[in-house]
Amino acid sequence: MCQPGRPSPQGEGHRGSPGFALFHSTKSRGSRLNSSLDDKIIGRAAQNGESIQSLTERMILAMHEDLARLQVLPPTHEPRATEHVPGMIRLIETLIQKGLAYPGQNGDVYYSVRDFPDYGKLSGKSLEDLRAGERVARDEFKRDPLDFVLW
Repeated sequence: MCQPGRPSPQGEGHRGSPGFALFHSTKSRGSRLNSSLDDKIIGRAAQNGESIQSLTERMILAMHEDLARLQVLPPTHEPRATEHVPGMIRLIETLIQKGLAYPGQNGDVYYSVRDFPDYGKLSGKSLEDLRAGERVARDEFKRDPLDFVLW
């Protein structure tokens, strides 16, 4: 699912399908992750001659304005990837140590779907069901087409 705040080639945020993680609570309306750090954002910030923080602030503000016009209530929690980089690195290192992730020759780190026996259990999908729905181009650095980039 697309995350809010990603710059499009036109320089505006892609606002078509913001990612929401909702959970039931009397004290919370849910969470929305802002992907404030990825290759596209880094590239767009460099092209614009601005900081990553400045670019993501503008895109997140534009998304908030759009969602307010649609009368979407703001979530209780709205973390940003840039606020959690050290923890993400530690988690990925742990996944590599456990054999659940691997570094590719291109510098990316991939999650090894087949090495996690319960992968797909939450969605009720088998690996073969997931494979039938493949939509992404083959990545020559992956061990399996279902593997995905963590970093």
